[in-house]
Amino acid sequence: MANYVSNITVTGLQEFDFIVPTTDTYNVAGTLQLPTNLVPTAASGSGGGGIGTGSVPGLPIPSQVVVVVKVNSTTKYTSNAGDRGFFIGVQATAGDTIKVTLSSSLAQDEQLNATQCTISISEGAY
Repeated sequence: MANYVSNITVTGLQEFDFIVPTTDTYNVAGTLQLPTNLVPTAASGSGGGGIGTGSVPGLPIPSQVVVVVKVNSTTKYTSNAGDRGFFIGVQATAGDTIKVTLSSSLAQDEQLNATQCTISISEGAY
């Protein structure tokens, strides 16, 4: 019997749950496509223009998306903010839940379809 392999793409900040079919080691990997966020600059010209009132984009700021991988309720991995990929091997028992959660406190990351993550879960150690 071949080892289990699953690939799924999730869009936006959300969580993905995977129910483990058999007791084994599972590799959980992901590749993220993150937005390039721009901070507005001050408006030019007369008046009280301040941050956010101008139409000229400012400096790019990195995405703040964080990925957390849990087995049941135990955190096994937490990425750095803005990482574009992750990989972790976890031991799991049949019926356990592997949960991958994408979150961010940056408003631009929270926009609809701003982020995309392709998650791969495969059975067996590599």
